[in-house]
Amino acid sequence: MYLIILFLPLLSFFVNIFSRIFGRKISSIGSVILICISCLVSLIIFYEIFLCHSIVYLKLFDWVEIGLVNVSFGLLFDSLASIMVVIIL
Repeated sequence: MYLIILFLPLLSFFVNIFSRIFGRKISSIGSVILICISCLVSLIIFYEIFLCHSIVYLKLFDWVEIGLVNVSFGLLFDSLASIMVVIIL
């Protein structure tokens, strides 16, 4: 659910780029629907993180692993990140 916030606006962008293929009206309706779904998901995440006081860390992959040093790449959703997601979307 947390990665949907990243990929739905990107998918909406690609729908708008290929508006010649889909048609102007269908692409505009599709992009608005994708952004609205992204907004609803951001409100759900805001409720889960900010109001329920939880922190979510998604470890996506290990970036560097040398001996005892392990640097991983991930996403951290805390109260500040959830507020910023709601404000931006």
